[in-house]
This record gives sequence, structure tokens and C-alpha cells, in this order.
Amino acid sequence: MFNPSKVFKRVIRFCILFLSICIFAISCQKDFTIEPIDNGSGTPVIVVDDVTKVNASVNGVVLDEGNLPIANATVTCGGSTSVTNMMGIFYFKGVDISKNNGSVTVTKTGYFKAIRCFITVAGKSHHLKIQLLAKSVSGTLDAATGGTVTLNGGATIVFPANAFVKANGTAHTGTVKVLARWIDPVSAGMPLAIPGDLRGIRTDGSETMLSTYGMVGAELQDDAGNSLQLASTVKAEVSFPIPSSLVSGAPAQIPLWHFDESRNRWMEEGTATKSGNVYKGLVNKFSFWNVDLSLGFVRLEFVLVDQLTNEPLSNQYVSLTQTTTNNASYGFTNSDGFIMGAVPSNVPLQLQVSTYSTCGTVIYTANIGPFTANTNLDTIRVNTAATPTTVFSGQIVDCAGTALSDGYFSFYSAAYGAYIIEPDNTGHFTLILPNCPGSALDYSYQVTNNLTHEQSPVLTGTATTALVDLGTVYACAIQPNPNPDVYVVGSETTGSNSIVKVWKNGVASNVSDGTFSSYASSMYVADNNDVYVAGYRYDAAGFVTTAVYWKNGTETYIAGGGSDAYAEDIYVNGTDVYIAFFGYNAFTGISAAKLWKNGTSSFLSDGTTDAYARTVYVSGTDVYVGGSQKNTAGKSVAVIWKNGTLINLSNGTSDAQVNEVFIVGSDVYAVGQEDNATGNGRAVIWKNGVATYLTDGVNNDAMANGVFVDGTDIYVCGRRSTTGSGEKAQLWKNGVATVLSVSAGNGIAHSVFVKNSDVYVAEGAFPSGPVRLWKNNVPTNLTTGVNFNSVQTVVVK
Repeated sequence: MFNPSKVFKRVIRFCILFLSICIFAISCQKDFTIEPIDNGSGTPVIVVDDVTKVNASVNGVVLDEGNLPIANATVTCGGSTSVTNMMGIFYFKGVDISKNNGSVTVTKTGYFKAIRCFITVAGKSHHLKIQLLAKSVSGTLDAATGGTVTLNGGATIVFPANAFVKANGTAHTGTVKVLARWIDPVSAGMPLAIPGDLRGIRTDGSETMLSTYGMVGAELQDDAGNSLQLASTVKAEVSFPIPSSLVSGAPAQIPLWHFDESRNRWMEEGTATKSGNVYKGLVNKFSFWNVDLSLGFVRLEFVLVDQLTNEPLSNQYVSLTQTTTNNASYGFTNSDGFIMGAVPSNVPLQLQVSTYSTCGTVIYTANIGPFTANTNLDTIRVNTAATPTTVFSGQIVDCAGTALSDGYFSFYSAAYGAYIIEPDNTGHFTLILPNCPGSALDYSYQVTNNLTHEQSPVLTGTATTALVDLGTVYACAIQPNPNPDVYVVGSETTGSNSIVKVWKNGVASNVSDGTFSSYASSMYVADNNDVYVAGYRYDAAGFVTTAVYWKNGTETYIAGGGSDAYAEDIYVNGTDVYIAFFGYNAFTGISAAKLWKNGTSSFLSDGTTDAYARTVYVSGTDVYVGGSQKNTAGKSVAVIWKNGTLINLSNGTSDAQVNEVFIVGSDVYAVGQEDNATGNGRAVIWKNGVATYLTDGVNNDAMANGVFVDGTDIYVCGRRSTTGSGEKAQLWKNGVATVLSVSAGNGIAHSVFVKNSDVYVAEGAFPSGPVRLWKNNVPTNLTTGVNFNSVQTVVVK
């Protein structure tokens, strides 16, 4: 939820791209290392260390030229590979990449390969926005004659005759397809489309920042789509158009720079000459070529926060305009509102902050500089009160509902673009978006768990208020219902007969028809909301009980007839219905524990001593039935039958029984009662056969009836009585008890269920009183208590 007092403590250095004349530099840190080495000539040469690696994280957004997200693009970084989600977002957690020249490569069929570089801060996250350029055939020519190909914007490439070779170096004859693009140095998309980060290596091996006058990239193919290259003995002439705003200041000659994909660097190689409003230069190979000047620069950094809430202004578009030339530079704040980059020294600048969206709402303007040294402006507080904003907030949790700090929130709106926000250490995230006037804020979002790579589905909504609380968002394929349905099953006597009832969200409906007195024992609600209730009903005379179950109110016979039978628990696994029940032999009077599956009953006990099946749970292919069975000494032993095989949980020296079983992975939890040496009952939980007593039985009697495991938390419900206090409903969380019964009334908690961190308990009064549903220790009466009633199970869907 949105918390105006919360300031994120994350230190995530998202990279920023600055343009001088058009481009300054991408950088998250400018502490690169330059050291002279001896190349054998006796003259020291300055080189940059691109080999030293650090461990860091990288995320970003991949866009097309219309600034729409590109899904399913392949992204590689530090030897790891991922694909973008529906919002064009990718994320790499803890990869080893070059300290001075980290890089991300993006490929997608139909687009030129994109490579973005940045200086890496160890242990931090770096954010990029990358625009893919659509690939199309600019022209075709005959290899034997060569020719001129004209690109977008008037750029040209002139190929000599017999200039092409195949990948194996042999000459190519026939058709040559030229797929090429000119990148306009003053276009709005320039900061996102450039290869690398406009740091170049001069011919002497030293590093420089580049000021570009334009780029041309090309791929050469034969008719079958196989790659071609220029022969080593020939060169092609490339013509770079100079935008009209840059012609007057363009020098007569300018260095040529080639983007070397083996080094992910711009390398100085040759010179281009100005001819009218174009630069012309000869090149001997193809990917991307660039005409640039070197720059003197200083480092500038600052943080943008909302003045009112102190929340970081993340993903905001920052422009720096040279007031003397009106040339602009651009960049984006990270999730902490942080931005850093190289700016030209000794130049006054105008700082402007706006949304990177269709409307580009300006939220801050200030004059800064000139700067003669590296400068930290610290925190700039932006007053967003004058600009309407929409604030999205929420909390990311994993499938178990545990707060997730190691994940991220993806967001997309057609008017506002794509954003990626990392949560704080409690899983909370906040995204502040200045509004576009008149734009409907329809949005979609998704959360991802970095640890397990599980994701939520893409969720959608429309913002109608200034604060949009997305609540708890599960990084899970199936999202819990934020307003779940709560089912409670029990029985209520109206007239002469008891009727089985299900309360759904507090509203009762009859399950049995009232012809015979009927009682519920348990309930299972399937994913399709079919409601199964196990129980029993008396015959017309009111003497013999028949075990039955109801599916959506339709009764099915299980056992009975000539002897009493009781259906105690029901579990549905796909199309299979399992029921734990017991029935008495009409001749011996001995109770036998049984399991019913899809109309077929099987004995769990041998019928020589009393046995009772009270609970059933199916986990994978394993079927667990819990209950009790008397030993030869006449003591009831707490038992579990796993796939029909008996497992004793108590030692048989005192009476004990299992009331409910719950399975999590390979862990088997069972709860019930075991008497102490004096005969008082103790509430007990067995985990994998090991008993933990929740009560001691000293001057009290207790029993555990229900169990639910939620993540690392174990909830047990039941009852406890002490002399003079009556029965009190209990809820134990990790062994710590809470009394649920109200006033002086008696109560027994029969069932517990946890959903979305909310704890529900079904309580019945004894011997009379209302049926209650507790939610987070707050009771709601489901009946008035006038009639005799009981409650058995609560299920939340």
C-alpha cells in the first residue's frame, strides 16, 4: 500500500544516456581505469580495462520505434539469456559483467541487433531503455557491377564492383541485398537506439566520449539470407546526412568510428570529409559506422524525489539543454530517482524533468551549471502538487504469501509507456506517474519472483483515482481472489429434524431436505466451486445412521442400512472422491475404519477391535487416512493409514486419536488428542510422527480438531477446558494459544483455514449457542443460537 512516509532504501544505479550536440554518454559511474602499457614500440599506449568483471544486476525495457514494448525479444547479459515479457521488460539478477563496459545484447527477428553498454557498479542494479530498429531491404544490386543504395534520410552507400565475399571468404556473385539504416543524431529516439554507449577508443588506445553527427548501419545478404561482407581489398563510401541544425557548426573533417561487436566499443578508424550538408567516408566492413567529435566532460549526478511524499521519482525523463546552443541531452532516473552521467564542461544547462510518455508533461525546470569539475547536486525536491499524478502501490508476495523483496513490478500503459520497479525489503513498491491530460489511464502489470522465476499473469485495470492500491500481488500463475468466498458447513435443527447447511459468505442454504435428521461432518469445495459435504442421516425411526455425502445438495449413499455408519471426512482429487468413514458390525458391535472411493469401500482395520477413520488427505498418488484403533489393552492408538498401511503415532499406553491430517510436500501433519497419565486430554500435533503437546493436561482437558500450514506458520484449532471455566475455543499459531470463545459461553473450534494471510476459524457452541466464524480473531455469528446447531468445516476459495 502507498505509504507517504516510506522512502525506499534501495541503491540501484540505473544507467543514463546523455547527448552532447546530440549525445553525452551512458554511465552509472565514471570511475573507469585507464593505465599505460608498453606495446613493444617503446611508446606507452593508454588502454581501458574491459576484462575485470563485477557481479551486478541489469534490467530494462525493449521498445520499437513507436515506443511500444516488444515481447519475446531475446536478451543476453553476462553469459545469461532471457526473453522480454509482454511489457518488453527483462531482468538479470547477479550476473558477472565487465566493470568498465557491461553490455546487453537484444535480438528479435525483423530487427537489427541492439547492443547497449554501461559502466557497472558491483552489487547494484542498472536500468536500460533499448529501442530496436526495424530491418528492411534498402536496396538490391548486382555484385559484379556494384552500385549506390539510398537509405532513410538521404544517407547513401556506394559499393564498388566485385566487392563482396561470403562468410568463408570466397567471392560472391549474383544479387546483394542491403539492409541498412541511418540514425538521425537529433531524433527523439536517438538515446535509445544507439549501439554501445558512445564511448570510443581512439587510435592511441585512450577512451573518449563522443559527440555524434549521425550513424549508418548495414547488413549485407545474398538471396537466401546468408551474410556477406566486403572483400578485404575494397572499401565502400558512406554518406552521412548532417541535420540542418548542425551544418553550420560541423567541422570540415571528422573522425570515423566503427562499432566493434567483439569489444562492444566504438573504435576510431579513418576520417570523413564534409561535402555540403553530408559527411563522406570510406569503410572496409559493416555493422554500424559513426561520425563523431571527442568531448571534454565532467560527471554530474543527483536524485529526484517528490517534495510532498519524499518518494523517489523513478523512470522520469530528464533533459539537459545547452543554453548557448539549444542542443539537448536526455536520460532516465532509476527506481530511486537517481541519475548520473557525463555532461559538457564549462557550459550552462537547463534541467527539465518530464514524463517519457505521449504527452511529456513537464514537472520541473531549473538552470544549472556551468560545471568545471565532477558535481553531485544531491537531492532535488520536485513539487508535484501543481501536476496531477497517479500513484500506484502494492506489495509483491510469493506463492505462499510471504513478502518478496527479490522480485520486480512490471507496468505498461499506452499513454505512459513501460516501467520496471524493484520493491523495498518488505516487498512494497511505489510508482508515481504525472498525468497526461485527457488520457485514459488503462494499464497492465505483472510481478515476478527472481528466486523461482514464477510470475503472475498479466493483470489489467483502469485508474479512476489518484491513489491506486494494487494490494497484495502474488508472483504466482494463479492469483488468490482478493475477495474470497468463505464457506462454512454445519447443521441446524429446525422443527423436529436437523438440516445440513452451508453458509456462503454468511448466507445459509440447505444441503439436506429435512426429511430425515442429517448432520454434516466435513466439506470440500472444488476449484469449480462444486460443494461436497460428508456426513450422516438417521432413518425414519431415528435409530440407525447412514453414511452419505452431498454434492451440490444431491445425496449419495455410502454405507449403513442394518448398522450405524458415519462419514467423517471428504477429499476430492480431480474426478476422484475419497471419504473416510466408519461403521459398526451389526452382529459384533465393533466399529471398522473404512475408505470409500468412487463408490467402492475398502477396510482399513481388520474388524477385531474398534477403529475409527476420521480424516482423509490426498497428496499426489498417496492417500492418508487418520483416526484411531484400539490395541489389545483396550487403549485407542492414534494412527494414520498411508495407502492402507497402518502407522502408529502414539504408544498405546493412553487413549489417543487423530482428528485431521494436512500434507505439505513430504511433511505429514496430524492433530488430535492424547491423554496424559491422569487421563486428562492433551491437544497434540504430530509432524512426521513426532508429537508436540499444545497443552499439558494438568487441571485441564483439551483437544486439537483442525490444522492448516501456511508457509512457515502452523495453525491448530480446538478446545480447552479448566475446572470452572467450561469449554473454550482455542487457536494455536506456532504453539502460542489464543482463546476465541466469547464471554462465559462454551465453544469448540472445529476448523481453521488461512487465505491471503487472513485466518478463518469455525466455532460451534456447546451444548447450545450460535455458530461463529472468526476472521483474524473477530467473530461473526452465523446463527442466533436459538436452535440446536453445530459447525464442522470452513473453506475459503
